Amino acid sequence: MKRSAVLPVLVLLVCNTVPAVAQMDVWPPPLEAVEVYRVPLWMPKFICEHEELLSRTQTMEEIVYKDLEFSGLFEIIRKKPVAVGMDESNFSVEVQARVSMADGEPIFEGWVTDVVSGDFIGGKRYKIKDSLLRRTAHHFSDEVIRLVTGEAGISTTRIVFTRKRGDQWELVMSDYDGYNPKVLVRQAVPLLNPRWVDNSKAVLYTSYRAGKADLYVRYLAESKSQTLASYAGTNATADWSERHRRFLAALSKDGNSEIYLLEKSGAVRKRLSHNRAIDTSPCWAPSGRELVYVSDRSG
Repeated sequence: MKRSAVLPVLVLLVCNTVPAVAQMDVWPPPLEAVEVYRVPLWMPKFICEHEELLSRTQTMEEIVYKDLEFSGLFEIIRKKPVAVGMDESNFSVEVQARVSMADGEPIFEGWVTDVVSGDFIGGKRYKIKDSLLRRTAHHFSDEVIRLVTGEAGISTTRIVFTRKRGDQWELVMSDYDGYNPKVLVRQAVPLLNPRWVDNSKAVLYTSYRAGKADLYVRYLAESKSQTLASYAGTNATADWSERHRRFLAALSKDGNSEIYLLEKSGAVRKRLSHNRAIDTSPCWAPSGRELVYVSDRSG
């Protein structure tokens, strides 16, 4: 007799606060508020050396400020720093920037200094192109985060999502903050569950274009999507592992919906769940050694 695969299950319990004679322990335990230290970051207005560059200067300043604020890493003070009374234990930084002209081209220069010591921490210099204005500002924001924390920022990353506009469904890619949306796929039937694939070179999604749920991949460098999985029944809610270079997917080709491991080509490598219940929405754990999924086996 084939043994069922034992897979981790994520359980969320929501409890109302009511009097009780006996109280059961809850797992996971309630979240506790944790005070997170935020680095003081002084950010005076960016310098504009030419009046015709003022609009671009203000736009880049606003983008950088919003990026750094969104990161949650900094306590931002919008003025020149005051180092009076500070010592080495009061670590804080100043972010400065200037927009000027060099050889007839607009230039953006940004740099970070240690407020207490006055030491130069690092900086960047960019040629400004209007079509890449937001991209340049996002790049500098990530550079500030890297210089101060040693960690990579997310300002230059992108997101994918689906939306319905009128009677059309769209698969959309945009900057992390929702700007510069680009429609990758547009069709009259539902588009669901987008996921980045292959080092963000492609997007995996579920579509009903063939009259049922099937899995498709759209590479950004190509103009059309490729069919990943179109087995009998539903093929839906997939997730990609960069470590294993494989997919998890919920397929009903053998009856009810079960969790399967798929090769990059879409070929089935292994069935992972065996249960009369509906198993769906698999997701890789960060380690790549476990997965979570949704099941109605508990009723």
